[in-house]
Amino acid sequence: GSLFTADGKNLVHYIPQEDPYGKPLPYYIVPEGVETIEDSAFESSYSLKIVSLPDSLVTIGNRAFRNSGLQEISFGKNVKTIGDFAFDGCDLNYVNLGESVETVGIYAFHENESLQTAVFPSTVKSIGEAAFYNCTGLKSAYFEGDAPAMGANAFCCGEAPSLVAGYNILVSYGTISGLKLYSREGRSGWTEL
Repeated sequence: GSLFTADGKNLVHYIPQEDPYGKPLPYYIVPEGVETIEDSAFESSYSLKIVSLPDSLVTIGNRAFRNSGLQEISFGKNVKTIGDFAFDGCDLNYVNLGESVETVGIYAFHENESLQTAVFPSTVKSIGEAAFYNCTGLKSAYFEGDAPAMGANAFCCGEAPSLVAGYNILVSYGTISGLKLYSREGRSGWTEL
């Protein structure tokens, strides 16, 4: 199996599981109790397509899933930090960052060319430089609360996506241009600002 720290709280390195015929399984469920996925733990795991993260997880390290074959991920309720380059070069098409994410690192979702939609919880405070750079298929980014502070080129290249956010839009100069911004009151529809 995969390598963990002695207390089981840190996933250090992913070792692909195999079916009875020796073929790598395309999915992995990170065990409940894991709080941190270490830097590069799943990096270049090409056969990995689907990952489920536990509610115990708080931190996703730098380059954690970089250049893996990841197409689908479900975030647990308590992930607070997504490290630099964490999902760089993956093949995700939809991302819902769960309920607790506060920080999205630089280049975190860089070059996820299939990514079409990203949903951010109201807790997100910052999105790093070029976090969604070269996500050429990105059409929509939804913020459940106010749009956070964003680094340079946080959303860049391809067609400009629609950004959907709460009140008090905080956009750094030069980061986003020509985007439609929306707010949401309660659980009803979105209203263009």
